[in-house]
Amino acid sequence: MSSTTYKNEYGNDITSAQANQLANYSQVIIDDNNQKIINTFVNGVLNGTTYTISSENDIAQILLLNPNASFTIASVTNGYDISESQSYKDGQLIYKNKAVGDSSGNCICVQNYDINTGLPVYMDTIKTYYDETGTSVYEFVYNNDGSCSLIDQIQVIDFGAEFLASQIGTDPDITFTWEGFEYYQNAEPLIPGN
Repeated sequence: MSSTTYKNEYGNDITSAQANQLANYSQVIIDDNNQKIINTFVNGVLNGTTYTISSENDIAQILLLNPNASFTIASVTNGYDISESQSYKDGQLIYKNKAVGDSSGNCICVQNYDINTGLPVYMDTIKTYYDETGTSVYEFVYNNDGSCSLIDQIQVIDFGAEFLASQIGTDPDITFTWEGFEYYQNAEPLIPGN
């Protein structure tokens, strides 16, 4: 038995009647195997379908039926939630990224991948540090080689809220140190403790 729900563009639950009145909405279908399918509608027209699957082995079979599908593959490693997203056009991979969530549900890393090489694109990688209350404190941006280039103090809204990683230990106004932030010093590893 499957169930169907609807969400508006903000992710809030709505009725099917409300969905039919909106330009943009999503239809969420969960089947007997707990496979989730999300159909996204733009101006009343199906714009894309995302399948939540447990293994990459399912992709080839689904692409035979829908060569323009997107996929979310969820897993847990070392207590961290890993969500891999892949999008296809005419059966060819056009986009891939991975997101890492901590035990509180905070997204601590998003890393995009080069489709041709399969390697991470470090300049597109963002890692975020949260304090014990779940508030984002720092956002880390990386160079092509994977080393940290910039640190943004997210909650500070004034000039100087961001600083170059190269200033750490050389600029007396920068009190930040890498102690306790080793995971954030480089784009790799993707998952803490790996």
